[in-house]
Amino acid sequence: MGLFDKFQGLAAARRELETIGIDPFGVEIERILSPTEGIIHGRRTILAGTNNYLGLTFDPQCVAAAKRALDNEGTGTTGSRMANGSYSNHRKLERELAAFYEMRDAIVFSTGYQANLGLLSGLMGPNDVVMLDADCHASIYDGCKLAGAEVIRFLAVGGFNTVFSLALYSGLVIFFGRMLPHRGKPLIADIAFAISTPIGITVAFLCYKHFVFRTKGNYLKEWLRCFAVYSVSFPMGLVILPAATHLFQRAVLTHPYAPFLAGIVNSLIIACYSYFAHKKFSFKR
Repeated sequence: MGLFDKFQGLAAARRELETIGIDPFGVEIERILSPTEGIIHGRRTILAGTNNYLGLTFDPQCVAAAKRALDNEGTGTTGSRMANGSYSNHRKLERELAAFYEMRDAIVFSTGYQANLGLLSGLMGPNDVVMLDADCHASIYDGCKLAGAEVIRFLAVGGFNTVFSLALYSGLVIFFGRMLPHRGKPLIADIAFAISTPIGITVAFLCYKHFVFRTKGNYLKEWLRCFAVYSVSFPMGLVILPAATHLFQRAVLTHPYAPFLAGIVNSLIIACYSYFAHKKFSFKR
């Protein structure tokens, strides 16, 4: 594997953008007109990507304060606070922010990226597990990585898969509950599970591949691995569902909803198992 092989996907995406005349890395702002407007290619353009929500970069008080700071303290300490110390005005700003938010103390970082690195790496450690949406900002992932924490980034996709599987399972429970004779009622949960599982696995495979692990190619290989992972969860479900159904049927309050509650318990257990199995086996890079 070459040094730059891992960037082939990004390179292909950029080439695709360039074919339609878009270069996100080559935009040059020739002149800033306001917090939200600038001149690009000689045209007045709205800067929709800015984080300058309050327009403070052109606020007269902020500009004047920045000029005073430059005149009095130069362009910076040219080093970290640990190595070079903190300016008194930095500490004054932090005390004012802490007082405003009624907190004991505060730390000001130079960028939001640095804030996430410092905060997350300090709050967590190697023994912690963090559940993230797959589309969280890169700084959040880097902060978790710096802390050595285990990251679970399939929360949104896993939630969708769980809801989809439960909806399909519940629909089949209702269908077979009406179709089967009374003596077939105890088998409803197993029958619904046996039918809904292959469909749910295929949907989960596509979601995990494209939105969580984002691997390229190898559809058949990863699909078979995915089925292998769930082939373990299938017999688990055949054990968990009847046991959980029987348990919920014993209680008066949960008796009418026993198959549905058993499905929820089964889905939660399998969701935890499947994430780690997919990460280490199905979509292993």
